[in-house]
Amino acid sequence: MNDFVSFLAEEETPVQKETLPPWIIGVIDDEPAVFEATQIALEGTQFEGRSITVVYANSAKSGRQLIENTPDLACILLDVVMETEHAGLDLVRDIRETLENNAIRIILRTGQPGYAPPMDVIRRYDINDYKEKPELTQVRLWTSVACALRSYQQIVALEMNRRGLRIVIEASSDLLQRRGIDDFACGVVTQIAAHLRVKPDGLVCVSRPMDDGEAVVVGAAGKFAGSMYRPVSTIDDPQAVRTINIALEQRHEVTGVDDMALFITGGDWIGAIYIKGRTEIRPLDRELLQLYCRNVSLGFENVRLFEAISATAYIDRITGLPTRPRLEQTIDRLLARTETFGVLVMTVDRYSDYTILLGNQFAETMLGALSSRLGEIQPMRERTGCLFGDVFAVVLDGDASQDVRQAISRIEQPLTISGRTLWVSLSFGYVASGSDDLSGRELIRRAEMALHKAQQTRVGGLTVFTPEIEETQHSRILLAHELRDAMDTNQIYLCYQPQVHIESGKTVAVEALMRWRHPTRGDISPTLFIPVAEATGLISDLGKWVARRACRDMRPFIERGAIERVTINLSPVQLRNPDCFAGLHAIVMSEGLSPNVIEWEITESAVLDSDVAIAQLRQASALGYTIALDDFGTGQSSLSMIRSLPLDVVKIDRSFLLEVASDVRARTILQSVAAICNELGLETIAEGVENQEHLRAVQEARIGNVQGYLYSRPHEPDELTRWLAQRSD
Repeated sequence: MNDFVSFLAEEETPVQKETLPPWIIGVIDDEPAVFEATQIALEGTQFEGRSITVVYANSAKSGRQLIENTPDLACILLDVVMETEHAGLDLVRDIRETLENNAIRIILRTGQPGYAPPMDVIRRYDINDYKEKPELTQVRLWTSVACALRSYQQIVALEMNRRGLRIVIEASSDLLQRRGIDDFACGVVTQIAAHLRVKPDGLVCVSRPMDDGEAVVVGAAGKFAGSMYRPVSTIDDPQAVRTINIALEQRHEVTGVDDMALFITGGDWIGAIYIKGRTEIRPLDRELLQLYCRNVSLGFENVRLFEAISATAYIDRITGLPTRPRLEQTIDRLLARTETFGVLVMTVDRYSDYTILLGNQFAETMLGALSSRLGEIQPMRERTGCLFGDVFAVVLDGDASQDVRQAISRIEQPLTISGRTLWVSLSFGYVASGSDDLSGRELIRRAEMALHKAQQTRVGGLTVFTPEIEETQHSRILLAHELRDAMDTNQIYLCYQPQVHIESGKTVAVEALMRWRHPTRGDISPTLFIPVAEATGLISDLGKWVARRACRDMRPFIERGAIERVTINLSPVQLRNPDCFAGLHAIVMSEGLSPNVIEWEITESAVLDSDVAIAQLRQASALGYTIALDDFGTGQSSLSMIRSLPLDVVKIDRSFLLEVASDVRARTILQSVAAICNELGLETIAEGVENQEHLRAVQEARIGNVQGYLYSRPHEPDELTRWLAQRSD
């Protein structure tokens, strides 16, 4: 911008021609009489309305000083022979190469014809003319000088245009770094005022002709700074209002008494840049400002686009609430001020049910109503946010750990949607700002971890963040990464627990149980790594690995009649894949076993509300596989489930055996369940038989098979071989 100011400052405000500065002509010659003759010959002459002043130096050395000290020197009449035979030519070389002055025009003169410069020197150093002194009559001298001045004038004009264009581009580049329309417009006013060397008193206004609305101020500086976002007609300067309106009506630049308005236009808008304190502009300045204004128009379009993109990034389309990035910025500011607060994150339970059953429009209306409810809890809108989809966050002021349940109670009040009252179940996670050095992003993440824990615990609950929650989450993530490697490096292996027929004592089956022997953590319980496998999608590959390993390990036992079948557990996640049994059946076949020696064990959660899982079980049963229901008597399992599913075996949960000694009702239920299964022709197995009392209860209930530590713990294949050998002895 400073370059632009100095560029425009090369001349003051336009003046009349008679006051224009003179052309400066230099005579560098060791004969003073030549200078005097030249001065007399050019006295009283004018070129382009400007007089001519002649200055003098009597040697090449003093001539160089003259050139250095006279920046506006337009032309020199230079003697070739002075201190030396080539003093003039040496000075020419110095001017072009050392001083890098390519604008000044050079006319060589010599009184000695034999010292004329070679043609390549004339071309290389841009010499205008070469004359012998005797032939320079007044007419010829004037002709040479006039041609040189015209050439100088054109060179200077071209250089000024080049510099001006560079400055406009740089100024426009600076504007493009401004990201708000108000900031952009204020920058336009400030820069143009600096270009014109006036105070930055001005404004930018725009209007949309299609709306027939009045122009509005979108940028202001100096004395007009208080006019932002006001209609032009309300500006406290009648002259400014008049000049702006004329520019908008005529769609052209307007110059007033002591002000001006530049017209700008875009795709669907027009505008004016108003500057106070300038009445006249040089033609070159006007061209540059017009070019600058075209760049300003493009800049406005870019800023409008940026603001639209920013609105998309920082404002949620459905609820109008700030998005995650904007809420993070708000929380960062609160943390910087060391304010005490809490972040409550919530989600709509089973939100997909609303979208599927009632439609997207209803679900989005519900989210809008919920966002309004949050506005009642936290009036400062920037302290609420929609993190994504149906997940919301609200900043609760102060030490809200005591008031969070009160806030939740208000949030959970029924919503009114389309004239209907709707109770919406929500799950919550909460974290207090605390004393940790955290960012807004980290604080929201902790609240989300608490929310995730709440959803795992029970629907519609609240969980307050603790470091233990984060440690558990980190451990689960690490397990997920290590589980894949464990499958490939034989850290995962199978143990087999026998199922024994009570009356005959024969081992009828073995259940394949996964184990993980971690190289640094030791043995990891399946209750830890199986849920991780289910959550990360590894359970499908893990289930196939188990099926193949169990078939391969137990095939020798089955072929020699040591056991009748092997039981393999199936995850509910596996059964939700409609191609689950197709893949498992292919594995069994590839291992050379028949379906009737494989038993697939499921839990009640695998088939609840899953038509796909039930269809899979029917397909497996039709192929000849045995289907077993595990943990019967817990959760929501019922007699109707036994009746509707293609079951062959029912495994009665160990919880009944733990209570048979102290609870007569537990013993009665155990006997009733066993009787019903026997009547339905289902094989029964009692799990968790660990002592003789458990065994007597099982025998009294007429349960056929048992599994538990009273008979055997799980064994690896080699140990199982030894155990079976001992049983046969």
